[in-house]
Amino acid sequence: MRIRCPRARLIGAASITDWEFFINVQGYASIRPISGATLHGALWTIGPREESALDAYEDVAGLLYEKITVDAAMPERRCHNVLTYVATNQKPGQPCAGYMRLVHESAEHLDFPKNYREFLRTWD
Repeated sequence: MRIRCPRARLIGAASITDWEFFINVQGYASIRPISGATLHGALWTIGPREESALDAYEDVAGLLYEKITVDAAMPERRCHNVLTYVATNQKPGQPCAGYMRLVHESAEHLDFPKNYREFLRTWD
């Protein structure tokens, strides 16, 4: 995120309910609705310039990812209408080489729950 959107500001770790992390057939992370699941991720503040950069990176125009809004929870507050990107191809696959290393580093940095970090390792 810091490379694509240097003006973005990390707020911290957040979670959303009834969504799950997965790797799609193209080898990259996305989320999918799963009743009862909890997804952990990073919450950022972005402006219109950053959103445009992310739209291009996630190829929204080419329908690789689509934008949706969700409600997220942080320890001290709830956040409504949080923008996230969801892969249009929801078929599970294997991660691209080296990809999960970045996911694990972020999970450690943001101090995701241990059981969630173990879940992420199932995608290695």
